[in-house]
Amino acid sequence: MRYKDELKANLLAIYHLGDQDECSWKHLGHAFASMVTTGDWVNAMDYDNPFGGDFTDTEFEQLASLWANVEFICSEVDKDVLTEVAIELSQTDQRLMMLDRYLDEYEREYQNDNES
Repeated sequence: MRYKDELKANLLAIYHLGDQDECSWKHLGHAFASMVTTGDWVNAMDYDNPFGGDFTDTEFEQLASLWANVEFICSEVDKDVLTEVAIELSQTDQRLMMLDRYLDEYEREYQNDNES
């Protein structure tokens, strides 16, 4: 995939803004699935308020900028290719271990919402 290294770099930068623990793995997986499915990381189901927590204003600006980079990549790459890359990255880098975990769940939820 043309943007794989750039995608990985942005996702790892997002990971390093967080606590760098199992919560970071989970949040990154949810936000990525939301981005791929809905086009917006803020729609992640594991957040009531993605802007809560202990982030400074500067960290939020960095987070938004990094997710904007991921959003651009997702808009340029077919969803099936993104899924394949997510599986590969989750198997080759522990920090991204949950990147592919929620993609099917979000896709089902998104389809159900659009059918209602």
